[in-house]
Amino acid sequence: MRHTKRGSRSPLGLMGVLALAVTGQAWASGFAIKEQGAVGQGNAGATAGGEDLSTMFFNPAGLARFSGNQAQGAMSLIVPSAKFNNRGSTDVLGAPLTGGNGGDAGVGAVVPAIYAMWDHSPDLKLGLAINAPFGLATSYATEWAGRYHGTTSKILNISTQPTAGYRINPWLSIGGGIHVDYTNAELGSAIDFGTVCLATVPAATCTALGLLPQRADGDVRLEVDDWSWGFSLGMLIEPRKDLRIGVAYRSQVSHKLHGTADFNVPAAASVLTAGGAVFRDVGANANLTLPESVSFGVAYDVTPQWTLLADAAYTRWTRLQELRVRFENPLQPDSVTPEDWNSTWFLSLGANYKYSDRWTFRAGVAYDQTPVDDQFRTPRLPDQDRLWLAFGVSYNLSDALSLDVGYTHIFASPAPIDLNDGQGHRLFGSYDVHIDILSVHARMRF
Repeated sequence: MRHTKRGSRSPLGLMGVLALAVTGQAWASGFAIKEQGAVGQGNAGATAGGEDLSTMFFNPAGLARFSGNQAQGAMSLIVPSAKFNNRGSTDVLGAPLTGGNGGDAGVGAVVPAIYAMWDHSPDLKLGLAINAPFGLATSYATEWAGRYHGTTSKILNISTQPTAGYRINPWLSIGGGIHVDYTNAELGSAIDFGTVCLATVPAATCTALGLLPQRADGDVRLEVDDWSWGFSLGMLIEPRKDLRIGVAYRSQVSHKLHGTADFNVPAAASVLTAGGAVFRDVGANANLTLPESVSFGVAYDVTPQWTLLADAAYTRWTRLQELRVRFENPLQPDSVTPEDWNSTWFLSLGANYKYSDRWTFRAGVAYDQTPVDDQFRTPRLPDQDRLWLAFGVSYNLSDALSLDVGYTHIFASPAPIDLNDGQGHRLFGSYDVHIDILSVHARMRF
């Protein structure tokens, strides 16, 4: 089956949306997660200062700035809201799609991150980071109007990254790490067997069987996972004691996801399965490339109390041009979903005010560009350009222990959607999206 800009086309409508299982829904641009620590969160993602161990994720060269063995644990509570406004969605016969707006599709999550550093020598620092670079989910009421386009989507990505940072001389440090990634994705959506029937046999037969549009729903669920790896590189230049300039690269990670597709077919629709040849539980696989990114950052200590920060990150979302699901059933064709995503920029500005040796206050603003054009937006990923406003505070309880808190509110422009699944289900409306994020972490030195 093929999914065009407006939808998918297939004689049996074999669930083109299955391919979207490997994207899920996250609450940064695309399906990335930038919430890796409270310090960066308080600066709206401006992380060039290398102030805490989350620098292992953003720029591993920053690790060389630290001394003494350290550990850091972070938790980010992400509370998203994504509400659909129906403006005339219809089925293949032009009748309104039944069901409500699906409720709030945003799924709250707690995202952890763990970092540890060993001070091997004055110039060489070794570290380990465990975090979640991509993920989160959407979930709708089972019988909502857009159920044929998706009911649940979830992606979980966990990265483990051994890291090293080395100071070459007083003004230049380099760093790098290998990250081993595990990715698991799940998707669910409804199947309108009434509409499948009309596309397969005479309408009178469908009426006699009770297989009418929106009155004979089944569903399908896909679950796939895989392990893979990538790498990170970074460089930190400190031409003066009050100026830090960073450049970092995080590689793509190519996954070959394997799992199963499970179909639920109502009894009346069993005549459409060709004796179980189609719409049956089967193995499935898909390729997913998590995109590479390059970032540039500057931190300038204007005074002993004030530090200004700026970051720019470029993510190559053009890696996601299509998603193809292959079914281990020769009678069931591949599901091909063109995405045609665009590469994006994330731009942030931040400021720190060191009130005392114990207290530091932070603030920041960021612009987060979406990779999704309007004609490709789906209920699984109602993505849109975002504006970040962030605040944070750090408190040193002692020389050995400090606490950091960061809060961000993300505003998003209204996200229009006009999507046809190729079976005549037109989902027409818009999304209102906003996100609140609270990050907390503790740092220990020993």
